[in-house]
Amino acid sequence: MEKAYAKLHQHYQVLNTGSVSEAMVDLTGMVAEKYDLKSADMVQFWRDMKKFLALGYLVSCANIQLDEEGRPERGNGPKGINYNHTYSIERMVDCPEFS
Repeated sequence: MEKAYAKLHQHYQVLNTGSVSEAMVDLTGMVAEKYDLKSADMVQFWRDMKKFLALGYLVSCANIQLDEEGRPERGNGPKGINYNHTYSIERMVDCPEFS
């Protein structure tokens, strides 16, 4: 998908400055929706994501971390998720032992 988006804009630099939701809209012609997990109802969020995947929607996530000046920070969170990197979600599974 990255290569297609870079080709659409004639260079790869746009991949470092754009947003995934804008890219999804550009590549599919569909709408994009964002969730802020700090304020989301996590039970409903989980249901929505599973439904969207079952319907064949493209789903991705990112852990956006900016410094005081608004620049992307390097590093990763406590679970190993890289800051400012987008991940595609291909499957979601309920794991009662981790609830």
